[in-house]
Amino acid sequence: MSSIADDERKALVEGMRSLASALHNFDGSRGNSSNVRIEAGGAGVWLATTCCLIMLAVAFVGSIWLSRELTRQDAEMAALRDRNETFQAYINVLMQKKDSK
Repeated sequence: MSSIADDERKALVEGMRSLASALHNFDGSRGNSSNVRIEAGGAGVWLATTCCLIMLAVAFVGSIWLSRELTRQDAEMAALRDRNETFQAYINVLMQKKDSK
């Protein structure tokens, strides 16, 4: 009975060694797979970098322009609000004069 257990144990150890060897040699690829290599360099990288720098410069200049434009519009709105308040005060004075007669 001991020899059967020893034989099974030896077979199991041999199977484990063979499995470990097979897994060690396995690289995860199959025979029909293809490899794709992307080599970026040269003019393409410089073109992409230049485009990104131009985009950042335009965004920076655009944000400055937008800030100035919004400030100008705020000043115009404040002037219109003041003019409206002046007209409202004038109309109120006229209405009070009319009511007092």
